[in-house]
Amino acid sequence: RVCVASDDRTRRALAESAIEPCVCVGRCDASTCTCMHAAEEPYDETGRLKGCYLPTGSHPRRGEAVAESDDGVRPAAHRADLPIVECAPGCGCDGTRCANRVVANGVKQRLLVFKTRRRGWGLCARETLEAGTFVCEYAGELLSSADAMARHADNEARHADNYVLTLREHVSEQKVLRTIIDPQRRGNVGRFINHSCDPNLHSQVVRVGSLVP
Repeated sequence: RVCVASDDRTRRALAESAIEPCVCVGRCDASTCTCMHAAEEPYDETGRLKGCYLPTGSHPRRGEAVAESDDGVRPAAHRADLPIVECAPGCGCDGTRCANRVVANGVKQRLLVFKTRRRGWGLCARETLEAGTFVCEYAGELLSSADAMARHADNEARHADNYVLTLREHVSEQKVLRTIIDPQRRGNVGRFINHSCDPNLHSQVVRVGSLVP
């Protein structure tokens, strides 16, 4: 997993944001693993995010995959006040056995970039996904606020699509941690995920070896 920054200042901040790896042996345990901060394990035994469901009765449109719970109940999602920090390549645990490595292991689902009727390009799964299944990262360049504003203005002037995503995390009453991602020049299939009034995806902040999500 490689992070790309758009300017020298952001590159320096990125270099200083590494998270100290855990020293677990074999499979990590939530009560002792420093990556999980003594929180509950975020993933179940199959690698799906706990508590992430869509209600039953949602019928997928052609080309879409809708994940449903067994009983139609939408339980509370993974606790937002406990950020997910996955184990990284530098951790001592066994990467083939550690249950705290999902995003770090990359995309496992069969995804398709397709042309929509009215909304440009879109992304769909080529098979039905279970609730809580990891689909993909929203990957791109890390931007400073100044670069983000400049790119947005340039896109507006050229009537080009804008892919910039600003993530705001409220770490205290007076402090907001902001991460700005732009996949326009460097990114992955996540850039083709469209907004929807009836969404079937859940976004989740995950950190892998770095304070940068």
